[in-house]
Amino acid sequence: QGVAAGGCSAAAGVQTRDAFNNVSTATAATTVTLSSSSGGNTFYSDATCTTVVTTRIIALGTSTASFYFRDTVAGGPTLTAAAATFTSGTQTETITSGTLARVAFTTAPKTQLAGACSTAATVQTQDGFGNAANVGAATAVSLGTNSSGGALYSDPACLAVIASVTIAAGGNAASFYYRDTRTGSPTLTASSAGLANGTQVETINPATPVKIAFLTGAQALTAGVCSAITTTQTQDTYSNASPVGAATTLTYSSAPADVTFYSDATCTTVITTRSLGAGATNMSVYFRSNIAGAKTLTVAGGSLASAIQTATINAAGVARLAIVTPIQTVTAGACSAVTTVRSQDTFGNTANVASATAVGLADSSGFGTFYSDPTCTTGIAGVTIAASGNSANFYWKDTRSGSST
Repeated sequence: QGVAAGGCSAAAGVQTRDAFNNVSTATAATTVTLSSSSGGNTFYSDATCTTVVTTRIIALGTSTASFYFRDTVAGGPTLTAAAATFTSGTQTETITSGTLARVAFTTAPKTQLAGACSTAATVQTQDGFGNAANVGAATAVSLGTNSSGGALYSDPACLAVIASVTIAAGGNAASFYYRDTRTGSPTLTASSAGLANGTQVETINPATPVKIAFLTGAQALTAGVCSAITTTQTQDTYSNASPVGAATTLTYSSAPADVTFYSDATCTTVITTRSLGAGATNMSVYFRSNIAGAKTLTVAGGSLASAIQTATINAAGVARLAIVTPIQTVTAGACSAVTTVRSQDTFGNTANVASATAVGLADSSGFGTFYSDPTCTTGIAGVTIAASGNSANFYWKDTRSGSST
């Protein structure tokens, strides 16, 4: 018989015959065991394929028994009817595809490197039992991926991007290629109007490491304070984490060279290098600087491109006052050049005052006087650093020669 996959056959019969192939009635009730070469076949006793059987009985004095079968796998299965003392009977049936029901991937899931073009991937139109089912007219199959780095192509070099393939009329399959720059397990989807979607999960592994990159963001710290954890990662050209093949020495430096690096969160153990073990990607350190300003941090490792990041060191709280203009040599009775007093943190970094701050002025000679103007006309006893400011200017003169503080 020719039966569509999943359909119930017409009645099939088995018959007892003599050695010359003549019909011969059974001399006793004879149990006939039914089997099929197809793993998708089931036998039934009724025309609606409801009651499953594996045997039929040819009654005493009769020569035939009937059954029905149903198979979900397209092809040419061989049915066998066997009974003790009888030569078995066989028959080859034809199971055709059922109605178009879905799109499916027929090639195995891909495992490839980031940036590499896959081998051909094939999608197929199938019936509800997974048998290839031909389309009646040219049928478009839309292709998609849930990866932001993935794309589908029509060629094995992955040059021509596509969004769909077409299965030709009378055919059931079409092929394409896939490339992804993001590591992970992207899901590809093939869909066509009126059919259930096909999906497949691929595996994208990182390419060879080519660079070091900072994973943690740029930090702004107070002078003298230990940083938060700072982590770098070895990556491939597409910025995927990519483990080193052998132990790799990472070297830490800064510009200006006033940043110190540490292996611990309390900034106790000083380091300049760390060893990244074979198969690893991430390494973490801490850093500290006492000098305010922008710092360029660099992490280098062998042939890998270095990681570079800018850190900002801000002054600590106001801790002292300092005269920051150079020491002056002035003729007795003459007015000095401008002299600047500045608020600083404990490390000597310029530090702004929170509110207006009065600064008293004095000299060690006992004959010096202070002024607010460059002609030394308006005498003062002190100056004020404005709120959110950090400096104030004054002038002075002394009528006695010698050194004065």
